[in-house]
Amino acid sequence: MDDLPRLVAEVLRDTGLAPERLELEITEGVLIEESAHTLAVLRALKRQGVRIVLDDFGTGYSSLSYLRRFPFDKLKIDQSFMKGLGEDGESDAIVRAILALAHDIVLTVGFLSVTRIEVSTQSIAAILTVIGYSMNEKVISFDRLRENLRKYKTTPLAEVINLSENERLSRTIITGTTALLALSGSVLNPASALFSLTATMAFGILVGTYSSIYVALPVILLWGVKRDDEEASAINFQTARR
Repeated sequence: MDDLPRLVAEVLRDTGLAPERLELEITEGVLIEESAHTLAVLRALKRQGVRIVLDDFGTGYSSLSYLRRFPFDKLKIDQSFMKGLGEDGESDAIVRAILALAHDIVLTVGFLSVTRIEVSTQSIAAILTVIGYSMNEKVISFDRLRENLRKYKTTPLAEVINLSENERLSRTIITGTTALLALSGSVLNPASALFSLTATMAFGILVGTYSSIYVALPVILLWGVKRDDEEASAINFQTARR
């Protein structure tokens, strides 16, 4: 693998192919075997302008730490999840949770880049904390949706999603607000030794709360998923809340 960057450079030079047009796919097994060495090779390829793709994510030794440690341009979710989309509710939930979580991580890392906060042990700890917060909110969202889909079997999907969001909205807002209040003292004081930790966590909590409400469940409708029932009855939301 040591010669891979050199071989790729020679192929690009001989063929005249633009580096950004070339995508190299790697599997998680490669990362596990030689993580430090592999990272050096991947960075060398990235410096050439080549795009790096992680294939079959979600199987084997899947770890979200790969998304932070390696410079991937694209993430391919394993086909075992994709085959069941629209048919297997569990596969749907996993894929949506991965997408929403990736959304939160990318925005949080972007926040560090824009604000030029040093990527240190504190900021990494903050990102891991955001991952935990975000995943917890997604699990609650899909669990509530699953319960309501079983309860309202003939109701249009969009209405069930709205009901599920409304039922947990107050809890989500209270949880996020409480966490932000606890962090506000340090966030409002840039000279604080914990500023990189608390600022990153605060931004991540905002993004995680936003994506839990406006990304995780609504993406179902963007995919065009529909219920099989042709005849649907509307929910009386006032009655449903009692």
